[in-house]
Amino acid sequence: MITSEAPRPFYRTGRSGGLMGDIDDQRGFLRELVGDGRPALALTAVALFLSGAFAIFLAIRREFLPQDVTFLGMTAKDLCAIADCRIVRFMFHDRVAFGGTLIAVATLYLWLAFFPLRRGLAWAWWAFVVSGALGFGSFMAYLGYGYLDSWHGVATVALLPVFLTGLVASRPHATGRVKGWLRSVDGLRAPALARIGRWGLLATRIGARSGGTRHPVSWLDRGVRCGRFRIHGTDAGRPRSGQSAARAAHRA
Repeated sequence: MITSEAPRPFYRTGRSGGLMGDIDDQRGFLRELVGDGRPALALTAVALFLSGAFAIFLAIRREFLPQDVTFLGMTAKDLCAIADCRIVRFMFHDRVAFGGTLIAVATLYLWLAFFPLRRGLAWAWWAFVVSGALGFGSFMAYLGYGYLDSWHGVATVALLPVFLTGLVASRPHATGRVKGWLRSVDGLRAPALARIGRWGLLATRIGARSGGTRHPVSWLDRGVRCGRFRIHGTDAGRPRSGQSAARAAHRA
């Protein structure tokens, strides 16, 4: 005699060890999307990488952003007629450096998210915290020297919640603690040349951090800013018109 049975599902509701592994269908879509926080941090890295690539692309094409043209009162071609185009070249050099820095930070973020943070190492989470605080906090420097890049502002406001979500979601998982390589057993037993190399890398990063800290501070000093360019404003710090600023830059 043939009997009929209800088809068995591939997995049961709640937690199960079926074909799809452990499943918790009570979790919401957003929580599942955020996961342990690393996807949000990786998304931040991808956004930084694309932003850096776009900045370099603009510099290669020798183009200003619309807000650049509005602030200066002239195009890149007009400004290039002043001082043998040295000001424009410096601006593009600065933009390439900015884009390269974003790409480097994005690469570091991806490595941190997919390797040490995946292992739950606390130092990787703190690296995100310190880097994010300095990076997003540097946006406030725009309030000091009077030029607000609206595209940069919109990108910062849009990306900051994603980054913070990744930090909050990943914090409970980042509990592992390990000694630094220089203080580890392997590091202490390593050849002298390897240890010197590690100390050299560490000294390089300390120097880069010192230079990065000094850069925004010098720009916030109106005397340094106006003395170097004489194009951002009058002695009172107010922007000049395009032609008068160009003449002042030529005299400088």
